[in-house]
Amino acid sequence: MTNLYRKLNQLARVAFCALGVVVLAPALSNAAVEVHGKVVDGTTNGPVPNQTVLLLTPREGMQAVAKATTNAQGEYVIKSDEAAAGFYLVEANYQGAKYHGPVKPSPQGTASADVTVYDATSSPAALRIQLLRMMCRAEGAKANVRKEYTIVNPSQPPRAYVSPNGAFHFHVPEGAGQPTAAVTGLMGMQLPEAPENGKSPGDFLLRIPIKPGENVITVDYEVDYRSMQLDLSDKVPFPVETAELYVTPSSLGVNSSALKPAGVDQQDSIEKFDAQNLAVGTVVDAKLSGEAIATPRAQGGEQGEGNVKALPNSVTKVGWPLLACFLLITLWALGVRVTKDWPAWKDRTGVSPTQKQRTAKVDKLIDSLVDLDELFEAGTILEKDYWKERLELKARIVAQLKKGPPAPPETYATRSSSGQARS
Repeated sequence: MTNLYRKLNQLARVAFCALGVVVLAPALSNAAVEVHGKVVDGTTNGPVPNQTVLLLTPREGMQAVAKATTNAQGEYVIKSDEAAAGFYLVEANYQGAKYHGPVKPSPQGTASADVTVYDATSSPAALRIQLLRMMCRAEGAKANVRKEYTIVNPSQPPRAYVSPNGAFHFHVPEGAGQPTAAVTGLMGMQLPEAPENGKSPGDFLLRIPIKPGENVITVDYEVDYRSMQLDLSDKVPFPVETAELYVTPSSLGVNSSALKPAGVDQQDSIEKFDAQNLAVGTVVDAKLSGEAIATPRAQGGEQGEGNVKALPNSVTKVGWPLLACFLLITLWALGVRVTKDWPAWKDRTGVSPTQKQRTAKVDKLIDSLVDLDELFEAGTILEKDYWKERLELKARIVAQLKKGPPAPPETYATRSSSGQARS
């Protein structure tokens, strides 16, 4: 109940924000904007003269609405009377790499944004993959795969790795559809990148720079799983500190010499595998087999392939965000009502001392689980330790629940009020 109450409140806040964006968006169009700033070379710490700077509107698909050129001191001024008001990016394409700076104009339409660029290098010697996270979900006749590469470039002086043959390469298995890729940019924005075909079938490359600091690349694809066999093996393009594989359902068999079992989440049917300190060029072998999650039966049809109904794109359709907002608000209101009425219902329900004791243990374990999630979100606990502790806590909760039906747990609001009363 604690997790549900928190999630409902979080969803409600998201719903109100989304509703405000949808309602106010028409009123924020066609506003004039003036942006000034400076382009600095982070490798030499000097200004970059004669550099073209573009003003982009992310809401309109990263469209360039205006441009300017820096002077001898690296300074620029961009003016536009046609830009859609709100949030912008300025972009500088320097030595084959794109760099961005966030822009949030004042009510008067003015803003400042400096952009730091870096000299390019063709040597990847300093690069390493801090975390390679692979996720595979087999459902029906398809398997959905996501790979997230957190690449660190600690070069000193700082330089961006750029290669004419593509700075990043990856492989997809036979039978996979066209993969999609994105690079996490400023403020966590996912900037799409188009994968290009490599030299061999299934090989792809991205013509992107690996910039100084942390770079997060996400690759998604879907593959045919009717044979109930899937080979996710791939070579790592840079040394890997930690590699993780999450497989759903956990009943799937995984054959790998590089990845070792690291725990099972029985409730969500997820099994984890991991490996440490893989050298560049190491083959991360992972061959999956077994029965997938059954596809829900479609109305008027048989279970199996072809029963997945395609929904409209919620990003481009206005109706779906509005409907989602109202549904989330309704769920939030329902959660508030349940929280309010739960203590009275509990008082009318007789429970035995054994049930009360079991409930207290479950409540304590749930509180520990919530606290662990909050510590992980705050960045105060290592991810490896987080997953280990979380799996152990969930296993203990399941063990308590299997001993018998516990009494209805107290809500977060009830525990908070009782704690305040005791203090």
